[in-house]
Amino acid sequence: MLKATEKNESIVLWYCGQNYNCWERNKNGEWFLIPQEAEPGKQYTAQEIWRLKGADTNCMVHRREILETVGGWDEQCGWCEDWDFFLRVFLEYPGRIKWTGNILVEYRQVFGSGADGICAEARENVEREIINRRYLLEKWKTHPDFAASETLNKGPKDFLSMRAKVELACSK
Repeated sequence: MLKATEKNESIVLWYCGQNYNCWERNKNGEWFLIPQEAEPGKQYTAQEIWRLKGADTNCMVHRREILETVGGWDEQCGWCEDWDFFLRVFLEYPGRIKWTGNILVEYRQVFGSGADGICAEARENVEREIINRRYLLEKWKTHPDFAASETLNKGPKDFLSMRAKVELACSK
């Protein structure tokens, strides 16, 4: 990432790719893999960004001075705060976000019984996740390019399909 920041001073935010594995432990202590579509890192288009594509917090490096310009991280945003920040930088600094072309992050998220952390807790509290999603929906719905309404506007029944379905051999 340091090499990327040294190559071009006009860029304000760099991001790398990540390998992402998501696991869920049920109440019996068994581990399940939550199927994830593999998506190699790439330079996102405007259309993709408006559909909730963006760099994960762990994958971003940015210039300090952009924080004031974009208003920092939205502390009211309880879900997809990294996308929200990425989008605001994209809008404020068109053409000045760059993918490094490398996968530099190994990301593992754990959900279910005994899991902790913002993502895990939100997933276990469906009402909270719905509130967090609707916050972003309300925040961005009037922008003419916003294209994630359907993705964000979910109800409790929608979350059942997002649960783990594949038991891992290592769960025994």
